[in-house]
Amino acid sequence: MARMLCTVHSSQVVVEVCNASTEEVIVKAEAVVAMEVVVPETAFEGKASPSFNMNEVDIGYREPARASERRPGQNGRGSDEEQGRGARRRL
Repeated sequence: MARMLCTVHSSQVVVEVCNASTEEVIVKAEAVVAMEVVVPETAFEGKASPSFNMNEVDIGYREPARASERRPGQNGRGSDEEQGRGARRRL
């Protein structure tokens, strides 16, 4: 675990390690985590607009399934196809 102070000077990240330790620490879900990213100016030199029309893009959105719901073909372990078994037929 290390506690650091990060600052940016002239597009360079300066990291100052305040104290470093090998102790195990549990970080709770509510913990605030900060991150610093330096993006080069060349990242913004691309085209001003995308080369495609957003109306033509299929984003494939569908409502997420709830944990208590099962979609058709699910038996709790996934369908036969998901488990690598082909469909079986009786003769």
